[in-house]
Amino acid sequence: MPATDVDHIVPKSQGGTDTPENLQSLCKACHRHKTATENKIGYFMPEHLKPIPQSVIVFGPPASGKTTWAVKNTPNAFIVDLDLIVQKMTGKPKYIKTEEERLLGINKRNQIMLELAASGEPCTIVLTGSTVEQRRWWVDKLKPKQVVQLREPDSVLIERIHEDTSRPSSVKKRHLEVVRCYEYD
Repeated sequence: MPATDVDHIVPKSQGGTDTPENLQSLCKACHRHKTATENKIGYFMPEHLKPIPQSVIVFGPPASGKTTWAVKNTPNAFIVDLDLIVQKMTGKPKYIKTEEERLLGINKRNQIMLELAASGEPCTIVLTGSTVEQRRWWVDKLKPKQVVQLREPDSVLIERIHEDTSRPSSVKKRHLEVVRCYEYD
């Protein structure tokens, strides 16, 4: 997609400036995704979380195999995965949830992470971390013992998303947009 929008790398609301070194060009979809994420950052990435030094964080775009990696590589750890938390709360299939259910799931996930920080129980935290800034925030906040970033070619991720019959079309559309805009280190 052509880069048609001018974006503030550090948002003006967070102290960013209009200087050229703080500006970048993004396609409309990526700019919309980045702005929406920044507007919700305080809710999705709450400051009250505590370090979880016994944790492993697995980052990656949709369909990269984060949960599969966690189950295979950290079999004795408690897995913190928003999709699985909401699924357990609602009894619905993994990708079927209302916005309210998703927000309740985020609250539950954050509560679980606070409990894990206090208990010292080994855990693996599954996160998308769409931007370098988001991943840095999570790592700085949780201070995990290990960070894993999964990476697959976009073509593989897109094929997996299209072939996954458990993802409704609205979810596929959102996941495809995340894949297109995902920032790797």
